[in-house]
Amino acid sequence: MRTNPIRPSHIFSLLISILALLLTACSTTAHYPINPAANGEAKKSEYRFENLGSGSSSDSLAVTLFFSGGGTRAAALSHGVLEELAETRIKWEGRERILLNEVDVISSVSGGSITAAHYGLKQQRHFAEFPDNFLYKDYQNSIKDKIFSLEILTQLWSPTYGRIEIVANKFDHSLFHGATFADLARQGNRPYLILNSTDMSTGARFPFTQEQFDLICADLNAIPLARAVAASAAVPVVFSPLTLKNYAGTCDNATKQELQRDWSKLPPRQQLRLQELRSYLDDQRRPYLHLVDGGLVDNIGIGGSLDHSIFSGSAANLGRMIGFGNLRKVVFVIVSAETDPSLEADRSPAVPSMRRVAMALADIPINHNSRESLIQFRETVAQWKLALKQKFGRDIEFYVVEVSLRDIADPVERERFMAIPTTLALPKQDVDELRLLGRRMLRESPEMQRMLRDMASESH
Repeated sequence: MRTNPIRPSHIFSLLISILALLLTACSTTAHYPINPAANGEAKKSEYRFENLGSGSSSDSLAVTLFFSGGGTRAAALSHGVLEELAETRIKWEGRERILLNEVDVISSVSGGSITAAHYGLKQQRHFAEFPDNFLYKDYQNSIKDKIFSLEILTQLWSPTYGRIEIVANKFDHSLFHGATFADLARQGNRPYLILNSTDMSTGARFPFTQEQFDLICADLNAIPLARAVAASAAVPVVFSPLTLKNYAGTCDNATKQELQRDWSKLPPRQQLRLQELRSYLDDQRRPYLHLVDGGLVDNIGIGGSLDHSIFSGSAANLGRMIGFGNLRKVVFVIVSAETDPSLEADRSPAVPSMRRVAMALADIPINHNSRESLIQFRETVAQWKLALKQKFGRDIEFYVVEVSLRDIADPVERERFMAIPTTLALPKQDVDELRLLGRRMLRESPEMQRMLRDMASESH
């Protein structure tokens, strides 16, 4: 049998190629995009809630959506809810309206941020483009293949270039096409987006809002939507954190002045949040910030909407700030694709594997923090309702509508949807079933039905 011996010249060529690769890697200057400092532009051109018009929506009805994390599973479920809202007609203030057009705010995390940001940018075009451009595509393997390509491997040797850049670039190329928060500001209409990430060093919630960026004297308008979404979905270990430059100390603004007031009478929970926010004012100790998946601290996206109460001082002031003076009804729709804790390890006397322990360590804080956030949110809503009644002398009705995989009544169906992985790639059948599930659960929600009945009775 004849063999083909490896010639010394082949070995030499291989060694030269490896050496060239190593030299290229060591000399790479790849760097993540550096976010710019605030440029002093007029406040009215910044992406802030108060700068967005309500369009044809009613000032007496406020609707906020919360989209949880959970990969494509969460994106599909939240997309289904948007589809149902787009076909839900209500009669309010003497005219027929589409409920989706009444949405004022969308606060989101991780996979839910992909849906939220795409809808916020594309609006009506979202429904035609999103399934083919994201839900039915295999982003999981596409990103993995890119990370392990020769071109990217050399860039990843740079200490200022991480795997999250591949994710951001993929999202930008396929979904957002260079759009920034300035594009949302120029659109000038609601819904207002709050894309949530987590501060890796402190574990604090870090929403992509201009109020948050005021603390670091940075310009939110210049941030690409794709980078904010990538930060919101930067699962630790799987992806690297996304880094921001902190310019605190180079500007002064109302948000920073508010933090420096005497807030000693705040409740302990809000005192803790205040300490987290004040940490950003020290650019000597924290010249850079590293952001990871928002689900680590709040996987439902509720926390971002509660931060405003710290600055406003009371629910009544908050209500006046966002127009509660004319408000009659407030609707919160919480879309959760979270899973139940896995009990598989408890069925065996064997010591759990390292993989099982690692999965538990990732899931425990996410599930626990989300439940805590939901409890806190319900308590806050009750406080708001009481304070607003005392301030304005009338009842403002609140509705908290939940669309959650945990609430699926049929145990077989619940187990089937809970078993769908939280990856960035799902079979088309799973995606379509999640979309239909989101629509059905919203439509059949007792709280949703109560709201529609109340509106119908008040319109007569």
